[in-house]
Amino acid sequence: MEAVVGQPSSSSGRGRLKLNPRMLAVAGGITLVVVFIAGFVGWHYWSAHQQQTKHVDLVIAQSEAAYGKGDFVNALNLVRDMDTQATSKKQKAHVYQAAALAAAGANQLPDAVHFFELRHKTDPGTIDADAYTLANIYARMGDNQKAIAQYKIALEFAKTHKAGFTSDVPAIQATIDDLQQGQGQ
Repeated sequence: MEAVVGQPSSSSGRGRLKLNPRMLAVAGGITLVVVFIAGFVGWHYWSAHQQQTKHVDLVIAQSEAAYGKGDFVNALNLVRDMDTQATSKKQKAHVYQAAALAAAGANQLPDAVHFFELRHKTDPGTIDADAYTLANIYARMGDNQKAIAQYKIALEFAKTHKAGFTSDVPAIQATIDDLQQGQGQ
């Protein structure tokens, strides 16, 4: 009894299908072509994603180098719109951090606050670690209430993260005390 796909068996008449080896080979070949095309398309998108990731990382590195040389305006201009090209939340948060620091260095303090806010929306885990820098920005802006609030967050962060921050505790507390005395609190 030869199996033929799609044709009822003549011997039983009960609707059993017979399998035709030629049809199975064609179906297998089509499956292989589909899998190959899907794999190629997947590889192409993965490759483009990797190139985009490397490009954004390179621009962040260039911005950080410019920042390190004191060229804050160039550092900011390099990363200002890179968030739209970032390929992950982590990378986007890194773009916002570089932009915030560059804006602060360029004395564009409202922009620096804005970029820190974007960073914190993208990665809420960065709020405590950025508090000291953000506090300094608010202090430079003359917004002592926001500065004090951020210094208090930074103080708690320094107390709970022993690695290198415990020595900052007295200095942060002194800054809080000075700002509070200046406000008559």
